[in-house]
Amino acid sequence: MAEPVRSTQDQVGLEALTHHLTRLDQGAALALVEEARTRGASVGSIVTGLLGPALVEIGRRWAAGEVGAAEALAASAIARQALPRTPAPHISEPQEHGVAVCCPPGEHHEIPAEMVTELLRAEGCAAQHLGAGISPRHLPGYLSRQRPAALLISCTTPCGLPGAARSIEVAHAYGVPVIVGGAAFGHDALLALRLGAAARAPTAR
Repeated sequence: MAEPVRSTQDQVGLEALTHHLTRLDQGAALALVEEARTRGASVGSIVTGLLGPALVEIGRRWAAGEVGAAEALAASAIARQALPRTPAPHISEPQEHGVAVCCPPGEHHEIPAEMVTELLRAEGCAAQHLGAGISPRHLPGYLSRQRPAALLISCTTPCGLPGAARSIEVAHAYGVPVIVGGAAFGHDALLALRLGAAARAPTAR
């Protein structure tokens, strides 16, 4: 998928946010995101145009040895604070089932799942964030009681793939389709389909 065309203003904002996160300047990072919201930026544009790309760049710098693991984690914590929060839409009818978003055991990058949850809520979807490292043995009770329309699994690192596979199996047992996303599933849908997922989302959008 081609990279989105960014305006000069968007690019400047992204570079500034990345700079603030790299320096662990929480005040400046939060102020920049708040300024974008004041200008009318949507949750989607903040997540996919600022916070997401900035964290990807921080990850690249960590992989290249330009920042340490502690700094990368601290930058993620700041980005989590800056993430716009949208109340989940109220489900008024029993047949209106929302979706559940989680990370499998072994996956410690929770913020992508949080971002997807906020994007869905901003679009009017009743999305429930279950958190990181949700155990497959804890899913049956939730799935049987809440009956979500789908289970969304976010997995950034290969360490989470075994847990994702088990979670997909559990969801199948309860008739709940699974959509997966994240770098751990590769650049196409092949691995996702092999694990039993109904689909792979190539981007947060």
